[in-house]
This record gives sequence, structure tokens and C-alpha cells, in this order.
Amino acid sequence: MTRLLIILGSPLWVLSILGLATPAAASVPIAAPTSSCAAAGNAAETAATLPANILVSIGMVESGRYDAFSRRVTPWPWTVNIDGAGHYFASKQDAIAFTRLAQSSGANDIDVGCFQVSLKYHPNAFPDLDTAFDPAANAIYAAGYLAQLKSQTGSWNTAIADYHSAVPDLGLPYQRRVLAAWHGIGNIPSAIGDINIDAPDPVVIMQAPAARLVRVITMDSLAAEPSRPGMPRVITP
Repeated sequence: MTRLLIILGSPLWVLSILGLATPAAASVPIAAPTSSCAAAGNAAETAATLPANILVSIGMVESGRYDAFSRRVTPWPWTVNIDGAGHYFASKQDAIAFTRLAQSSGANDIDVGCFQVSLKYHPNAFPDLDTAFDPAANAIYAAGYLAQLKSQTGSWNTAIADYHSAVPDLGLPYQRRVLAAWHGIGNIPSAIGDINIDAPDPVVIMQAPAARLVRVITMDSLAAEPSRPGMPRVITP
């Protein structure tokens, strides 16, 4: 999430003037309510009858950053992801200013807040950006969306994957990261946490039976064959 040196066509000195910074530049400790996302997540879990710490674990993956004060990774409320590149800010005002800049610059997909709600796919989630970056409002919407996914799929594991993407190649690795974070926090139900979080990539290359009958001709195999009379054979790719 720190791969950009130029953001949305604007050089870093422009962002510096605006008081904005990328995560790579934010190396100094930032004083902020580091527990706000976790507290909001736990409250939203209770209100929506979600398993304890499921939303907080999602927040750890979505917006987690190392907090120098608590000396642990924690979800960060003023996080913005622009088209796959994440940025942390010292205040809500900075995060809002950066998001507005991204919107005016034509960014395609913008995720905001503790639980990285997509403004593209959830355009009616919040009445304004101030609400979007409020940890409680962000958590309430994320909890409702997660509960909806559980209702649709019948599985918390699938709901976790689909929170990120319904495409298995994207959703399943994300699911394993969330479950790993949940194991670290604790209180993960056995019915959810029993899956192998270190499972191999689910994409497997299958070979059709007919493919095994195809003869592969190499220069060595040609040299080993006995010579035959007649015109030489021409072998092309």
C-alpha cells in the first residue's frame, strides 16, 4: 500500500502543501484515538449480532497500521485507498481533503475509513465524507454489509471473502488474512477458524487426459531416431 510516488498526477510537493502524506512519509508517531476503530467495530458487532472480533479483524486487514504508542497494529480511522494504493493521515480533515482531491482528479475507486468502505460500490453508504470517516458510522455500515453477505451466502467464511471480492482468486487470500488476524486477537469460533489459513492457492492447473497423449519432439529425440530414406523432414514450431 505504499507503492506510489506520484498520486493521481500530483507530485508529492503538492500534497505536502496540502498537508497530506503517504504512509511511507508518515514515519513519525501520529497522535490519534488508536482504539476508536476497534471500539466502534466491537459496538457494531454487538448491535448487528456478529461474532465478536470479526469486524475488528477485517479492520486490521483493511486499515491496520503500526501504532507507536500502543506498539501494535491497529485499524486506523483516517485511511484512504485510491485505486489500490493506501494512504494514512494524521487527522480526519487531512483524509477528507485528500479524498476530495482524488474525486476531483478522476480516481476510479476510493475506499475510506476504518473498514475501507468503497465509495464506488456503496455510493449511498454515507451522506458526506465527514460521516464516512467517523469510526462509528463506518463500522455500522460495514457490519450491516457483512451481515447481508452472511445472509446471502450462509457462511461467515464466505462472507469474509466476499467483503473484499466475490472472485475466489481475490477473496480467498483475503479471507485467510482476516482469519489470521482474528486468531491473533482471539475469540474466533471453531466453526469459522477451523479452515486452513495457510492453505495453498486454490487455482490448480488441470491437464486433460488427451493432453497426455501428445508427443513432445525435441532435438535429442530426433537425433536418437534411426535415419530414414527419402526427403528430409521439415519441422516447424
